[in-house]
Amino acid sequence: MKKFFYFALICSIAIISGCKQSGDEVVGDFTHEFPAKKWLRFNEAAGDVESNYIIHEVDIEDTAAAYTISLDFRYTPRISETNIPLVFSVISPDGEESHIRPTLLITDKNKGIVSKVIYPIKYFKVPGTYKIIFFQKTTKMAIDGAVSTNVKVTKTGK
Repeated sequence: MKKFFYFALICSIAIISGCKQSGDEVVGDFTHEFPAKKWLRFNEAAGDVESNYIIHEVDIEDTAAAYTISLDFRYTPRISETNIPLVFSVISPDGEESHIRPTLLITDKNKGIVSKVIYPIKYFKVPGTYKIIFFQKTTKMAIDGAVSTNVKVTKTGK
């Protein structure tokens, strides 16, 4: 019985170790906190939209790998919008741009977080620093109850 236990233990460790080696690797993890719990569409003081873009930079070296880009949005129960359209862009080191227009749907105001996979599979053509830029595109000047966004860029083990 002891031999079987040790055999099962060794097999379990080997399986778990193998899964970790072929697993996903987070290459970028970026959080943006909203002052006063408001996600502004325009910066009234600056008089423009671009000052409210959320911008992150991620270094990509492995251009043969597939990546996933996901977004978590945290909010309070007093969130003022339940349908939040976004403009989400990725700009390569050589200036090539890709854009997508996802929508965050809040179905439970008490949950406090909504997650969205923006790019389920994303390939990067050249190594270097990529910019990830996004902003909310509601008809409101501000979304009250917004706490933070978190963008993750994950190199998939596939």
